[in-house]
Amino acid sequence: DIRKKRDVMEIVHSLLKNAIGGIKKTRLLYKSNLNTKTLEKYLSYCIKQGYIQIRGENKLYITTEKGREALEKLREASELLA
Repeated sequence: DIRKKRDVMEIVHSLLKNAIGGIKKTRLLYKSNLNTKTLEKYLSYCIKQGYIQIRGENKLYITTEKGREALEKLREASELLA
């Protein structure tokens, strides 16, 4: 089983895209197709960078305006590399 590992750009892109409307952590884990350790690593990075924030008592993870800008730049970069 030869599987291509996703790079940092692809993982961050996936997290930002999936969190646009607000999403719970478990759902984000499944939608982004990550394991818990990898999710924690990149989610922590996105929060520290201000790309994703946690809102409300139900802890929804939501892509911020800064995150939307980063997502657009990631899309542009992936188009250039395609």
